[in-house]
Amino acid sequence: MTSMHNEKPEDTEVVQHNDLRQYKLFLYHKLLLMLETDVPLYFLDRSDLWETVKPYNFHYVPKSDVPLHNLQRSYHSVRLRSLRPLVPILTLDKQGFEVERLDTRMQYEDFRDEQLIDDVYFSELEDHFTKKLGAKKIRPLDFQLRLRDREFPYFEGKPSAKPQPSLMTHVDVTPEATKSIIRELYEDTAEEILKGRYQIITVWRPLRVPVRDWPLALCDASTVSLSDMVENDVIYPNYVAENLMIHYSERQRWYWLPDQAEDEVLVFKAVDSDKNKYNRMSPSQELCRIAERADLA
Repeated sequence: MTSMHNEKPEDTEVVQHNDLRQYKLFLYHKLLLMLETDVPLYFLDRSDLWETVKPYNFHYVPKSDVPLHNLQRSYHSVRLRSLRPLVPILTLDKQGFEVERLDTRMQYEDFRDEQLIDDVYFSELEDHFTKKLGAKKIRPLDFQLRLRDREFPYFEGKPSAKPQPSLMTHVDVTPEATKSIIRELYEDTAEEILKGRYQIITVWRPLRVPVRDWPLALCDASTVSLSDMVENDVIYPNYVAENLMIHYSERQRWYWLPDQAEDEVLVFKAVDSDKNKYNRMSPSQELCRIAERADLA
């Protein structure tokens, strides 16, 4: 009898402990669904300068004394909302982004292997988006593995040689630059392609999860006007790309995906040739440890 009496409180204690843990997890995930917090994002200043001077920034250190950029920029506090409650209703053609469940055969270390990226990962993306979009042709354009340096964003001296999180709100590529890309890739069939509908879409996948260090912020494209965007030259050692820098507007609505999981990819649109969806381009910027700041807010 004594032994039975001693076991009962212990069992009850374990049950209570487990219930409490489950309840805390429930509340935490409930918080993620409703989470809103104010964060600072970098925007290009509105200025008459951009009527005569084009913004630019170097993605390497030139040998000359040319300034690395001419961007006039400021922080603005924006209300950041959780994507979790909206996932079922998001569309590329309205908000400009979606959250997709997309498994991969790739392991963490495989993403350093260019051949595996070409043979396995790109093939997975082609299969998935050909079906999803009903496209005649899907062609991967680029792959970038971002490995944040410990010093980022406060480098002393020469900046990192590895791609780092972006600190400016932007759209990855412009409509005119897209036409040049298509002409370069498709040559003889380019003009025929340009007569139809074409899009450039970015797929953002986390490799270390859950994502709490420099997650991605996305702006609802339906809240961005053409006057909010300015063409910008992105200068590399061997070529010049063109993207869009973003002006701040109170009308814009910004979002993030709390605790993004390994099989959750953010899919967002940079360019769409459909004139009815011209402004359905979703600006983005990476965020510094937003999950921790949000928990404390």
